[in-house]
Amino acid sequence: MDKKRLGLWAPMVVLAAALVMLAVSTGGVDAARGGTGGCKGGPKRCGTTTTAVVSVSPNPVPLGSQSVDIHGAGFAANEYLVVTLPGVCCDKGVTTDASGAFVVTFYRNFDWASTYIVEVERNGVLVASTTFTVQ
Repeated sequence: MDKKRLGLWAPMVVLAAALVMLAVSTGGVDAARGGTGGCKGGPKRCGTTTTAVVSVSPNPVPLGSQSVDIHGAGFAANEYLVVTLPGVCCDKGVTTDASGAFVVTFYRNFDWASTYIVEVERNGVLVASTTFTVQ
């Protein structure tokens, strides 16, 4: 091929290589986030069939309540996690029990009717979340 023809193909080859690299690297990032790129199906851990879940009780939370319990299950045994109510309250560190479960209580005046988010992170990576309603 002469230089003129090769010059037209070079940008296309570079673009194709960049797209392949992006596709490969995105799977690793997604897996680290607990997404579908590495371990299929959300906040699963590779090599297991356990799915981490988080729930709130009571749900819905009665307006004016002073506390809410956050329950987690399906995590590794004795795993350190951080539970957050983004924009509402502080973060709380919790260590799971031998079965991979935890319960942590947030004390706060829930005097605004709204939907709130609970997030659970492992090493700064979101691994489970849910919402609850105050009414």
